[in-house]
Amino acid sequence: MTRPTTVAIAQADSISRGLVSRVLRRWGMYDVIEVADPEEALGLIHPKPDITVLDWDLLASDTLELCRRLRSERGSKPSYFIVMFSPGDNDEVLEALEAGTDDYTIKPVDPDDLLERVTAGARALGLRGTANDPDGRYQASSRRHGLSAIRDRGYFERRLAEEMARATRDRQPLALTLFELDGTQGIKDAYGGAVAHEVLRQVGAVLANEVRRGQDVLARYGDESFAVISAQTNARGAKALAERVRKRVLEVRTQTEGGYIAPTCSAGVAVFGRRRWGQSEPARNLTEAAEHRLYQAKLAGGNRTAA
Repeated sequence: MTRPTTVAIAQADSISRGLVSRVLRRWGMYDVIEVADPEEALGLIHPKPDITVLDWDLLASDTLELCRRLRSERGSKPSYFIVMFSPGDNDEVLEALEAGTDDYTIKPVDPDDLLERVTAGARALGLRGTANDPDGRYQASSRRHGLSAIRDRGYFERRLAEEMARATRDRQPLALTLFELDGTQGIKDAYGGAVAHEVLRQVGAVLANEVRRGQDVLARYGDESFAVISAQTNARGAKALAERVRKRVLEVRTQTEGGYIAPTCSAGVAVFGRRRWGQSEPARNLTEAAEHRLYQAKLAGGNRTAA
């Protein structure tokens, strides 16, 4: 039987801490440790939990030192580090990310949102297989992007080559859909890099929830874009998935000091099928086709899918 993932919730506010702890315990896969004061938080290194969720205000600048110490001992026991910030702590967020924090959230924390982040942390540590990597064969060898533990561009390129070879062998269509957040530079200019990073994380979370288990491969494609490889999927099926994601992104709300912002995304769909099986450099041709469709969607005003 697989042991429960150990999660430490380090927060002074007993009501918020207790609410988050109850949500994680009800899920049944997490052994939760509640930490209420700074001295206890600094003692988390020995024994080190699998996942640490720490309120920045509990330790202030010492949070960075704790994060660095946890990172320095990653070899002895891998761990995942999530920090809770108050709205407006943009500079602290960037410092924490640079110090090695894996993820962060903004207070007041939505327990369901934090559950999603903790689940992503468990997957990143290889404590459970993921939908597209059930045997964990890439867990130890592939570098993961810090954003919600979504695989990076190198993983995308490997998987695309594998799936295209399989599609050619089985004479089945394969779809590639590229998603990109609209107006990222405008968000950065208006609200700062930390808010833009949070919006991107939320869009990534939508994608992670919407992709089909065992059929789609999700990965980062660029700084503000994601790729979904869909096996045995034609243009109609890929467009349906893209539209589902696009509409779900419209429900996202990101909190800032001035209120909430509502992001949008665009998508470009290309299909590897009968007409492409004999092409040279098929992976390059397919990605260029998907990029072209994404550009068309952006050029038409964004918040749409081009297929």
